[in-house]
Amino acid sequence: MAEHGTDFIAGSSSQARPVSVAETVNPPPEQGVSLVSQIFRHRLRQEDVERILAALSTSDRVEFVSKIGDLLRRVSALLDVYNRIADVLSLDLLLKRLIEIITEALNADRSTLYLYDPETRELFSRIAQGDLTQEIRFPSHLGIAGSVFTSGGGVIIKDAYSDPRFNQEVDRKTGYHTRNILCTALRNKKRELIGVSQVLNKAEVHFSIEDMAMLEAITTQAAAAIENAQLHDKVERARREEEKMLEVAKRFPQNSRSNLCWAKSCM
Repeated sequence: MAEHGTDFIAGSSSQARPVSVAETVNPPPEQGVSLVSQIFRHRLRQEDVERILAALSTSDRVEFVSKIGDLLRRVSALLDVYNRIADVLSLDLLLKRLIEIITEALNADRSTLYLYDPETRELFSRIAQGDLTQEIRFPSHLGIAGSVFTSGGGVIIKDAYSDPRFNQEVDRKTGYHTRNILCTALRNKKRELIGVSQVLNKAEVHFSIEDMAMLEAITTQAAAAIENAQLHDKVERARREEEKMLEVAKRFPQNSRSNLCWAKSCM
């Protein structure tokens, strides 16, 4: 029988281990594990959670419920990735939807997805402006996005203007003020670098390690759809170029086309 103030929490094995309520509610700082993380790690049942909630102070309980709500919002975002992009082949539409999902999931002001073009060694993004789409390109090693792509890692910048890699000229031209930045490398299922995701201005607070993990989870789940859309976009461009060439060929008189073919055969 458990001693007073001690409950048994099931782990991955068939045996249970004793854990005090105090340990579960207030884990030692060196563990670095939040209460919410412990609940999912130990797969606690409803009655376990109810006992933990009863032991929490009012302020801790409010914080706990807030974290659960945040976790559910993040899980919902991952489901949203599949539901909203699974059947999208248009690269422009795919990028637009992913940006919306990322911005909402991380409670940020705006986001950008830069994809890598191996032919030009550039990062590019497409921004919708009314009925038109503007493409932005720059060398894949420049700026914060280029630095992250080159390193293959991720960065959390609490003060954008204090980072020498940040291009302040963009803010000056647009009138936008960038406060903080979260930027991570975008990889496909083969762990190959295919781009960079960048999120700006977390509402009220700074970006966290949890935000970075969430961003990586969203973009990893979306990587296959991004590559499919890029392939479809490439095929569509080739088809349009072929149609233009055929249209030009139709404008030549038949005799001119025959003479042209004859001239080519004699070369």
